[in-house]
Amino acid sequence: MKLLLLTIFLMVFGNSLSSSEPLCAYRSEGLWYFIDTQGKSYIEPIELYSLSGYSEEIFRVRKLEDGKVVWAFLDKNAKEMFRPDCDELMDFRWGMAMTIDQYPGEEFDRRYGFVNTKGEQVVPIKYLDVTSFSEGLAFITDYKEHGYIDTSGSMVIELPEKIVGYNFQEGWAPVSNAEYRVGYIDTSGQMVIPFIYDEPGLFSEGKVKVTKNGKTGLMDKKQNIILETKYFEVSEFSEGRAFAAIPGAELSFRWALLDENGNILTEHKFSVAKKFSEGLSCVRDDVSWHFIDKSGNKVIENLVSAGSFSGGLAWAIRRNEDGGATAGFINKKGDFVIELDNFTEVFDLRTNKRVYTTYVDK
Repeated sequence: MKLLLLTIFLMVFGNSLSSSEPLCAYRSEGLWYFIDTQGKSYIEPIELYSLSGYSEEIFRVRKLEDGKVVWAFLDKNAKEMFRPDCDELMDFRWGMAMTIDQYPGEEFDRRYGFVNTKGEQVVPIKYLDVTSFSEGLAFITDYKEHGYIDTSGSMVIELPEKIVGYNFQEGWAPVSNAEYRVGYIDTSGQMVIPFIYDEPGLFSEGKVKVTKNGKTGLMDKKQNIILETKYFEVSEFSEGRAFAAIPGAELSFRWALLDENGNILTEHKFSVAKKFSEGLSCVRDDVSWHFIDKSGNKVIENLVSAGSFSGGLAWAIRRNEDGGATAGFINKKGDFVIELDNFTEVFDLRTNKRVYTTYVDK
């Protein structure tokens, strides 16, 4: 087997990497390689059609066998667990993964159900619409059932036929009525906020985005407006920070940093802004990617691509003076700790995100 050129620089930067955990999987010359936070291979390279997700220590993959693409779940050591009998899979959430069948030509051309980690089809693939599980509950609907089920498949919150449910977060879930107005329920099914808003949002750190007359702001669980509804979009809070957007050029957004009280800390100067993780946020201006601190100051600059910090490491690509580029994982000083070479795709296993690809996943 040809060895992949993998250059590893191990540096001392605190206790964040005191124990080895899965870091990323990357594709090179038809094989997937797996490395941990020490930069060491911890699974033998394998051939996959695609790696599509990694959550709850389970890989969601597609394999090419006898000219046919099949879905499968692999355990954390990349050993096959089972293959659900369905057309498409989603990642595990709360020990349940969504399974999907296609019905081309029908009014509702997809049906949904759920399988557990033992491979048991707990919820049959028959529902017209579902959400993934969140806080132990998932919304399901068909011609007979309508509401939230638990992980055993039992209905625990029945909803009127024309009410649509979304994911729970921090104990509350948005629901919308036949007039497309949005309110909120708690996990007992009690209405806690009436149908008065335009779009659903998820509570994060006790706050949620609310939209009225096409403009968005922020509200807390006591229904106090902490940011006036005058923006085009507002992100979820993370570590006491969020971002608010106004229109930019060519239907784009320009984001500004907010504090926990809804105060604007920066100008609307970011074209992309990711939520804070370990005290830093990855943002893009008109030129390049940067990491900023909670005051909006740049702490790591001039990156071609970047992800989010987890365990003291973040994916990044930096252009070199000779015209080439360095790619891999950096620490909070911006130094590359693990460098990768000769790859066509990189999947961050800690954040369950594909951070680099040279092709479109079919």
